[in-house]
Amino acid sequence: MALRIYLDTSVVSAYFDDRYPERQKDTVAFWKLSDEHEFSLSELTKSEIQNTQDETRKNQMLNHIGNLSLVPIDDSVEHLANLYLENRIFSPTTLNDALHVAAATISRRDVLVSWNFRHLVNRRRRARINEVNILNGYPTIGLRIANMMFDYLKAARRIDITDLQLDQLCNQIRSDYPDDEMMFELHVLRAILVVESGRVSLDQVLKESELQPPGV
Repeated sequence: MALRIYLDTSVVSAYFDDRYPERQKDTVAFWKLSDEHEFSLSELTKSEIQNTQDETRKNQMLNHIGNLSLVPIDDSVEHLANLYLENRIFSPTTLNDALHVAAATISRRDVLVSWNFRHLVNRRRRARINEVNILNGYPTIGLRIANMMFDYLKAARRIDITDLQLDQLCNQIRSDYPDDEMMFELHVLRAILVVESGRVSLDQVLKESELQPPGV
């Protein structure tokens, strides 16, 4: 089952930023997930890219996102962003971060992916964001660093999947990809993230894996 993934500007720019080779490598690997998952961004992301001073880099990024769907920054997004500010989750100086989260939430993305450690992706802020979302009738949203999308062991621990359950899931997926380690890890992680999003239960994922023919 495909995940709906919202990207902020940092995940687009890091694809071309060779000043940090490890981050660039992780970002390029992350973008390969777009073959199986629904990537999107917002009008704000595109606007931030268009403000890039380096014309070559700006054009690279705009071409890279050309086929992705854009979430509009409308009144509903601005209203939710203001709720985040009123609850002091974000400050006025980080309004764009609040708008990114609001856009991802309003458009019902499963997860927002960013490289913004300081202002956006941390456990405490995620908890407070989802508290406001729940209190005001909005869905919850996951916040992840791009390279965390590949670590299925950490993802399994986050939602208390037992070793026995993880072994069962891995064995089922390994039978589909016996010689492709990357595809194996991506599909294990995909299954765990779908469970974490609340869209299906672990039992449903395990049952679906059992029923699928190899290579699906």
